[in-house]
Order: sequence, then C-alpha cells, then structure tokens
Amino acid sequence: MNHDVILGQHWLGKHDLLVDSRRRRVLFPPEWQPDPTWWKTIPMDENNQLLRDLKYQKDVIRREAKMEEQDRLRRKEYQITERIKELEKALKEPPEKEKLTESVNPPLLGPVTLLQRSPSVANTGRLERPVARMERLLSQAT
Repeated sequence: MNHDVILGQHWLGKHDLLVDSRRRRVLFPPEWQPDPTWWKTIPMDENNQLLRDLKYQKDVIRREAKMEEQDRLRRKEYQITERIKELEKALKEPPEKEKLTESVNPPLLGPVTLLQRSPSVANTGRLERPVARMERLLSQAT
C-alpha cells in the first residue's frame, strides 16, 4: 500500500535529502547506511490477514457485522426523523392549491391526483418510537 508523505523543505534540508518528484521518491545521501538485513516489513493491508485462531476470526466477523448493522440503523433513523420534521411542517402550514396544467390534467382522463410516496419503515427495536410518531403524523395528515 503506497502512502503520500508531506515533508517540509526545512526538514529535507536539515537531513540533506533530495526529492525526485518524477519517480515519486526521496533520495538519501550516499554516506547513509542501507537498512539492516534484520529489518522486517510490516504489511499495512490488514483486511487480507486472517487471524490464526478461528474462534477469534469469527468474533471479528461478528463484531464487524454488528457495527455495520448499527450504522445502517443510524442512517435509517436519521431518514425517519427528517421525514417526521417534514410531516410536522406540513401539518403547521396548509398546502397551497396549485393550478393543474393541461399536461398534468388532460381533459380526456379527468382530474389527476398526484400522491406522495409513503416511506418504507422497518419496525425495529431502536426505531420503534420514531416509527410510531411517523404513523401518528401520517394518520393526522389524511
């Protein structure tokens, strides 16, 4: 995995380093010693490494799935609360009657009523209170 590094010119000058922008590398002075042979490269891509103990690996997978589920519920709860705010605003302000145009209300078909799309709501434990509130607001609006 490659990472870009931001180094200041003062630091580069202090350590007598040259930057080769074309080849994306830093050139060290020749008097510097090479890396020791016992130097070990530590892989940064941890997603491809499985734990040796299967029990621990299963626990990692379970925890990651639970965190993803919590994120999904948090996003859904945000969408529900935004919809509740819209419904409360609609209850406070009476809707303006718009004039229907020929393209929306053709004379051969008669009057056309445009319905709003109802939100899809999952009744889960954490979202139970906002869902009940939304259902109450929807029933009041109709």
